[in-house]
Amino acid sequence: MSIQNQHLNWLEAESIHIIREVVAEAKNPALLFSGGKDSVVLLSLAIKAFRIPGRELKLPFKLLHIDTGHNYPEVIRFRDQTVAETGVQLVVGSVEDSIKKGTVVLRRETDSRNAAQAVTLLETIEEQGFDALMGGARRDEEKARAKERIFSFRQISSRKRIVKLQIIRCRMRRKILPRNYCYQKRVPKTRLTSVL
Repeated sequence: MSIQNQHLNWLEAESIHIIREVVAEAKNPALLFSGGKDSVVLLSLAIKAFRIPGRELKLPFKLLHIDTGHNYPEVIRFRDQTVAETGVQLVVGSVEDSIKKGTVVLRRETDSRNAAQAVTLLETIEEQGFDALMGGARRDEEKARAKERIFSFRQISSRKRIVKLQIIRCRMRRKILPRNYCYQKRVPKTRLTSVL
């Protein structure tokens, strides 16, 4: 076994341990799922963490998808197919609903909705009462993530503390970890995810 494979197996084992710990500590956890490489890898790790051979898979958390309304149809089909195959409950927060409520205001109708996802995410967390979020992220994509460790504590109100968990952050400085993991572990993904 190569050193790179040993390192990947070590990261996988560490991540599975962390996922189990978060679920054990939280009352209402959710896994952020966009259908991208990072969230697909994270869900694959979570399935490994809770699959018991010979029993039906029952994941002890919900999937949370923040829908901008501008997703590729292939990604939505993949998300729905993944939910059907795993039996996990899906919660969808809609940026369009936030726009209708007036909590998100776009300058122009053609503006990107990506920045608006944060408002919708906070509204969905509040509505659903999530106390921990698990999200896959690579620290090489955004400088602010490089400073974070495994847990990132965020205060969204005086009553609640939300934990955004960064699992399988790329400890190497390259963006190849999710791609390698998907390839070596044969993780299903959309055709679009393969090229993005």
